Amino acid sequence: REVIFTSGTTDSINLVMHGWGRKFIQAGDEIIITVLEHHSNIVPWHMLCAEKGATLKVVPINDAGELQLDVLIARILRAATEMLDADRGTLFVHNAERQELYSRIADGLKTREIRIPDHSGIAGAVFTEGKPINLADAYADPRFNADIDRRTGYRTRSILCMPIVNKTGKRIGVTQILNKRGSEGFTSKDEYRLAALNAQISVTLENATLFD
Repeated sequence: REVIFTSGTTDSINLVMHGWGRKFIQAGDEIIITVLEHHSNIVPWHMLCAEKGATLKVVPINDAGELQLDVLIARILRAATEMLDADRGTLFVHNAERQELYSRIADGLKTREIRIPDHSGIAGAVFTEGKPINLADAYADPRFNADIDRRTGYRTRSILCMPIVNKTGKRIGVTQILNKRGSEGFTSKDEYRLAALNAQISVTLENATLFD
């Protein structure tokens, strides 16, 4: 790792766009921003999208001027499932008072909210232990709770589940990606990618009014 000092926020954003963005963004990719951001974080990504053939997605706000978080997180999850070539994903947020994990978004499911004890199933094990779980065959693991499959009519095969940790090291939720397509299961590269994405989800959760 190295630290790069710049003259300000605008220079930093331009550095990310010109350096990382030009190297990794490809045609068909989606870049997600919000309408609340300063123009210095909007113009560079507009330019990069025009150059690369990517799409800029803007997260809307409600009448109170607050970000529509479900829209934002749904787009992040959709990007995660596409990036990992998986069928669907779920974000579980921890409710400490109720000792529950509840889904704000279950991408690909009609069920908009799932609530489970924070120690139950694969998601509960990941949240409790703070370690990722990567299973090629979910039903072969005794920790797997098939109740959600029975309730939704879905059949889970492979699972990649990782904790979401805030900047103080506290676990605040988990992401769970299901059913890698055309493969025996998720790879170590998939784990690395989801860990990087979870860092962004953590910032989103911490910087917004999500825990209601």
